[in-house]
Amino acid sequence: YQERLVNRYRIQDIPMQRNRCLLVTRRAGRRDNEVYRRILNEVDVVRLLEDAGLEVDMVDFQTISDYEQIIRTRMAGVFVAMHGAGMSNTMWLHPQAVVIELQTYGFQKWGYRNFLRAMGIHYEYWVNTHTANAVHTYKSLASEGSYDFYRGRDQIVDIKELRYVLNVALHPREPSDQQLYLLYLLKYAAGFGCGLLLCYLILQVCTQLWVWQGPKRRPIKTAFQKVRPD
Repeated sequence: YQERLVNRYRIQDIPMQRNRCLLVTRRAGRRDNEVYRRILNEVDVVRLLEDAGLEVDMVDFQTISDYEQIIRTRMAGVFVAMHGAGMSNTMWLHPQAVVIELQTYGFQKWGYRNFLRAMGIHYEYWVNTHTANAVHTYKSLASEGSYDFYRGRDQIVDIKELRYVLNVALHPREPSDQQLYLLYLLKYAAGFGCGLLLCYLILQVCTQLWVWQGPKRRPIKTAFQKVRPD
C-alpha cells in the first residue's frame, strides 16, 4: 500500500538525506489555548540533535500543505515526533530511515510502532516516566477521568534519556560472532526441549488411553487357563 502511494504521488525519486532530522513541533491551533501535547524544552532537544551531527528541520504539519508534508518527510533520514496524528506521515519515509516516537506520561499507544516495524523501518521510543515533567493544559484539566487527562499534557523531555535513545537509533549494535553462536545454541536447546516435552505429552496421552481402555479389553486365554462355557 505504501509503495502504491509513493508511486502515485511520484515521490520515489526524492532522495533521503541521512543527516536530515525532521522534528515535528506543535505550535499552531485553531486558537492559542488549543495547543497541547507540546515539547516544552524544544530548544534542548534541538541542541541534542544538532550535537549528534543532524541537520534539524522543525515543522508544524498544521501550517503547511499536504504535499509539502510528504516532501519534507520523504527527505528526512531521522523522524522525531510526539505521539499523535502527525506520526502518520511516517508512511512516506524511506525504508532506511529512523523514527523516534515520544510518548506521554501515563498514556502510551503502540500502533505506530507496529506499523513502522511492519514496514521494516527502524523504530525507537522514549516514554516520559516523570510526573513532574508532564504539565497540565486546558485539554488535560477538562478531561479528568479519560485518557486525555494524561495524553493532553505538555511534556518536558528528559535529555539524558533521549540521548541514550538517539544513540541506539543512530548506532545500532550488530551482534558479535559469540552472541550469534550463543543464540544458535539457545535456539537449538529450545527446539530440543520442546521436542522432549512433546514426546512426554504423547507418552502421557497414550498411557492414559491404555489405562482407560484396559478394563474393556477381553483377557487373552492361555492353554493353562480353564475356559468356562458361557
